[in-house]
Amino acid sequence: MSDNRHFDKLLAAGRPVGEVIGVNLFLIKIRGLQPVNTRALVLFEDGSKGMVQQILEDSVTVLHLGTSELRV
Repeated sequence: MSDNRHFDKLLAAGRPVGEVIGVNLFLIKIRGLQPVNTRALVLFEDGSKGMVQQILEDSVTVLHLGTSELRV
């Protein structure tokens, strides 16, 4: 469980979950988030948000809209 109750509610509801596998400034590469659509809103564990920009076979690229730096 995280420190973010809203994030925990989404997990409990069975929403798709992914793992950050790459960070390039504000572009985040995530594995395991499928099924997802482009322009879908993503909530990170720290409470920041992002928007899906590209869907690849094994990962998705998300534009991070938060101010804090994410880590792998």
